Amino acid sequence: MKTKNIFWLLAIWTTLITACAEKDELQSVKGVSVEVTCSLQVARIGGERSTRGTNLTAEESAIQDLTVIQFDGEGDDAPTMIVRTFQNPSSLEGLKVGLMQPQNAEKQQTLYFIANAGKTFSNFNGTLKTFKATVIPSSEMGGNILMTGSCLTVIKKETSVAATLTSRLAKIVFKIDLTSLPSGARFEPLWLQLRSVSTDASPEAPASGTVYPAQSSELYSDLEPVVSNIDKGYTWYIPENRRGKSTATVNDAKDKNNNKPDNYCTCVYLEANYYPNADNNTDAKRVNYTLYPGNNNTDNFDIEGNKSYTVNLKITGVDGKNDSRLEVKDIPASLPGANCYMVKPNSFLTFNPHNPPGADVSGTIVYLDRVGSKDKCNIARAEIVWQTKPGLIRAIYHLSASGEYRIQTANMTGNALIAAYDEENKILWSWHIWVTDYTLDDVDEKIKNISENTNQEISLTNDGKSRVFMWEKYVWMDRGIGALSNEPGFDSFGMIYQWGRKDPFLPGDQIASTALLINTITPTYDANGNRIYASGISGNGIENAISNPIFFLKNWSVDKKELWNYPNKTVFDPCPAGWCIPPSGAVANFTTKTSVTYKTNNGQLDKNAAFANNLTNLFWPYVGYRHVSSGAGYACGHLGIYWCSNFQNTEKTNVYVYGGYQNQYNDSSQGKQNYRGPNDGLLGRCVKIKTTN
Repeated sequence: MKTKNIFWLLAIWTTLITACAEKDELQSVKGVSVEVTCSLQVARIGGERSTRGTNLTAEESAIQDLTVIQFDGEGDDAPTMIVRTFQNPSSLEGLKVGLMQPQNAEKQQTLYFIANAGKTFSNFNGTLKTFKATVIPSSEMGGNILMTGSCLTVIKKETSVAATLTSRLAKIVFKIDLTSLPSGARFEPLWLQLRSVSTDASPEAPASGTVYPAQSSELYSDLEPVVSNIDKGYTWYIPENRRGKSTATVNDAKDKNNNKPDNYCTCVYLEANYYPNADNNTDAKRVNYTLYPGNNNTDNFDIEGNKSYTVNLKITGVDGKNDSRLEVKDIPASLPGANCYMVKPNSFLTFNPHNPPGADVSGTIVYLDRVGSKDKCNIARAEIVWQTKPGLIRAIYHLSASGEYRIQTANMTGNALIAAYDEENKILWSWHIWVTDYTLDDVDEKIKNISENTNQEISLTNDGKSRVFMWEKYVWMDRGIGALSNEPGFDSFGMIYQWGRKDPFLPGDQIASTALLINTITPTYDANGNRIYASGISGNGIENAISNPIFFLKNWSVDKKELWNYPNKTVFDPCPAGWCIPPSGAVANFTTKTSVTYKTNNGQLDKNAAFANNLTNLFWPYVGYRHVSSGAGYACGHLGIYWCSNFQNTEKTNVYVYGGYQNQYNDSSQGKQNYRGPNDGLLGRCVKIKTTN
């Protein structure tokens, strides 16, 4: 069984002291310094004593730091006499500790030994009662098990004391038994997670019958999931969570989940695929187990410190009827491949990197040769390339059983780029993650009875915040790729692209003084929250474009006019699945069908845009562009030029564009179709791919 402690991932207290060293932290009561010999033992979880390291796992015996607190007396009001701390003690036998002999040498003293509490008690100066009520944050435990022990003794010269350190954490062991699977069946675990876990621990157990911790979402979290080797089992060490018993009478384990005392009970969650006919994968099901450990299997939900709880899951089938612990449903269809995936804030996106984002373009690359298949995968890992806000992408998980990747987003909107790397650190592919409340989930159903000969707004959600437009025989998104709002302003600015490249560049976040001057661009950050600075590089070719998605290619030219090719979605199209960069025919009459709103007040130039006539919520913002010579941002607030998917000439030097122009185009700020070279950095807007043309 794989045993690993994964609870403390928020922060690790790192010390520069590697040898056993004693530090006098506090001396608040007068007395005489004496050296006391302490012999400590570490108890096995469950209470059985053992010498350190004997019959204990590495996690259960590790001591990174040890704090010794002497209290002057034995009652709750006993004050702190002295605090001593040790870093990485090499031995607990015969540990020499400098303590204080009180003026009354016969007065009983309370000694507390706390292991792996970090700096929590380094400057402690309270009473014994205050100590017992102190909360130890998980971040202070340094990935180790909090242990405490105490004794009552007099402190004199050459005094020897003994104490036993016991775990203040509970041990949760998960085991899965597949030996009784029906013949021909296959069980594929995808995701194992311990949920609703207390984030803090205490040095003392609460009184029997006490509900602890309090009912507050701020005191609980879900642990990092396990996504590989789940069939080998897993072990966690977590702070206690005493929720008590169900108020109802429960006699069958199948009914336990329906009778929780509250919503803060710790549970083991397992997501898996079940194939009753593994040879042909027919009748496959997605199964979700939610298992609540406790002091019994029916109505108790207490997770107590210094106790071990084993959850044995024996798979004999997945009927799931009348069993509150099991949910059975059809395996959801894998998302179609795309270079841009939309996902809501504070949620998960699961996609299969082996689903091509479109059709291969002859003479460029073969997508599946590049990334490989599930069974022969070329991807070594996936990581964040950039994100527009630190922490936007909380985590990226590889579901090894299915080959999929699952992305967890924070509770914020924004954009990110994640990439798949091979063993040699080369980028094989990258995907734009658009974190937004905008949803297109029901678009096919909403537009199926709408004639393309009408221009109208189509709401996709009851609140009207997600919508599309039937305009000039095409269905348009109400915003550019990556835009976070449909209200005029900076949040409505979508992503910028070099023609034929799949990866986005960020728009401006500052109005340029004129259409000919530079502006700053939206900042990006790496996985650690560090600002990323990237500019243009000399380079050309498909390989350069794929391997360097953050760099603007100053020498970018196109020898394949099919890189973007509506209605044939290619592996290079930057839109979400089912959508494409529009053909020039979709905007052939852009000038007469739109009206340009151009404000002169510099504080409002971010609201400049070309608006569709008679559809006030459909507009194309003046985002500016990225300059061909450097990739720098220009003309934000002064013009908005958008790509079409096709060339204006057979020489593949001029691509059709459309949008709002100002000044240097001498067209009185009217929208006008034109053409530009493919190495420019212009805007992308998506239309729905028609099923028939």
